[in-house]
Amino acid sequence: MGIVAAKQNEKVSTAFGEMLPIAVATLRPVTSLDFTLYLIPALNRPPLLFRERKYPLTQDDLNRLEAGGQETLYTTFHERARYEAYLKENLDALLADERTEPRIRYVLLQECARGQLGMAFRMVGAEETLKACTDVGRHMVELLGRSDVKPLELFEVMKHDYYTATHMFNVSTYCVALAKLLGVDDETELEKIAIGGLLHDLGKLAIPPHILNKTTPLTPEERAVITGHPQAGFEKLRGQPGLEWSQLMMVYQHHEKLDGSGYPVQCVGDDIHWFAKLCAVVDIFDAMTCARAYRKPANMSDVVDHLERLSDGKLDKEMVDCWITTIRSTRR
Repeated sequence: MGIVAAKQNEKVSTAFGEMLPIAVATLRPVTSLDFTLYLIPALNRPPLLFRERKYPLTQDDLNRLEAGGQETLYTTFHERARYEAYLKENLDALLADERTEPRIRYVLLQECARGQLGMAFRMVGAEETLKACTDVGRHMVELLGRSDVKPLELFEVMKHDYYTATHMFNVSTYCVALAKLLGVDDETELEKIAIGGLLHDLGKLAIPPHILNKTTPLTPEERAVITGHPQAGFEKLRGQPGLEWSQLMMVYQHHEKLDGSGYPVQCVGDDIHWFAKLCAVVDIFDAMTCARAYRKPANMSDVVDHLERLSDGKLDKEMVDCWITTIRSTRR
């Protein structure tokens, strides 16, 4: 139990109320911690105070947690913004620490990205969102580029919940991984792909949660709202300085299919940008392997079978074959 349990939900209900899980691996010694930390012995028991806000957190504290196999602490949910600010301030130092395993650094990046993206989404501004995605995308390419860990080995430590920020981060990671597997090694190009992947589902933020997480069949009107999210994301981002057409197409075309059966405008073949074709493959992969409000994650063999079927005319066959081959070799 050396690493944070990656399949935690964003918040946990306890006898004390809703608490935010915090990966111990994200904590560094500080002279004055800006949020309170708790231990939770059991969800039906009150949390135990570990370190009060404004008190120091020492290296000895962290060593004791590590020695005891304690991966996760908690803070109150109303202190979430303080923790997110702490992560943003310390991310460079956390990721640069070569003593930390690459996969743990990746967990740190995902934790921070969820906070940064969530904050940008709550601000509902394209400029703030693009800035957050650019920062996260740069770190992602650096980490995947210098790590000796195969990208899909990170699957086991990634969060796989249904939160939009988690999905966008995962898809971005997979886009970069697949691009590298296909021979893209230019960091500037990979950063463009990473940022486009982080933005691909931006239009979903305008969808009411009762539609997005509905557990019963959608009405025609609700389905129209869902299928309108690529257009909504494109409209929000087009004209944004620093964003290229290729990235906008990841947002606009990631649900298009080569045979014209996709949406929003039923593009076919080469009318679909290759960035969007890349995104389409891994978007389906992550959607099927994540827990949703209305279903459990699919079995990996079922995911592979589904992608193989779609490669017969709907998804780019070379990209699907490359991705599936990597999945199979990684999971042996």
